[in-house]
Amino acid sequence: MTFLPEEQPATSRSTRSQGSIISIGRRVFVNCPDDPKRGVALTDDAGRSLTPRLADGAVVEVVAWRPRGRSGTRYRVRAATGQVDGWLGAEELRATPEPGPAVGVPPPEPAQPLPTPSADTGRKFGQRR
Repeated sequence: MTFLPEEQPATSRSTRSQGSIISIGRRVFVNCPDDPKRGVALTDDAGRSLTPRLADGAVVEVVAWRPRGRSGTRYRVRAATGQVDGWLGAEELRATPEPGPAVGVPPPEPAQPLPTPSADTGRKFGQRR
């Protein structure tokens, strides 16, 4: 007698986020591509916006993280000056000082140069000396 596993409906499957995790202690940059002059607001533990805003490209250090399921992972960050700290979403952080992809998006691979043609040896393909 063969037992086959019951098929589960698609809604019961795990829906894990595809974003990357930023390690504690890593220095990253604030990402605010929509309005770089306005910056982003840090939030407190309850999710309320704090008064100081961090400008696009500001250096911050990750001091904690909190998974939030579908609403996205939050990171507690401290500004490089050490006087401002609060929570930011993963999409509000990036790995490089220049605007571009967020931290979870790997940078594009550099183009590989084409190999230079080798000298013609006068042999047919696969023929040894």
